Amino acid sequence: MDREQTEFRLSLLDAQLAAAERAQEVTALMLAAADMQAVAELLGTSEAGSRMVLDTQWWRLTKEAREHLADEAERLRHELRTL
Repeated sequence: MDREQTEFRLSLLDAQLAAAERAQEVTALMLAAADMQAVAELLGTSEAGSRMVLDTQWWRLTKEAREHLADEAERLRHELRTL
């Protein structure tokens, strides 16, 4: 993966992790029929990040899944530092 792809993947993981940390707020926003832009604004992410959040399956909110996402994000951060 090149630097641009790694940064993009990391931005998606960060969006998912932010959504998991604020799951109740994201859920309330989704139930209020907000659009992707509202989710992006709530989480401070891009449209791609908000789409990733809205497409996230519920099992990704489990503790084990969140730990896996955090581990992958940390691995990508390390990879970016070495590029």
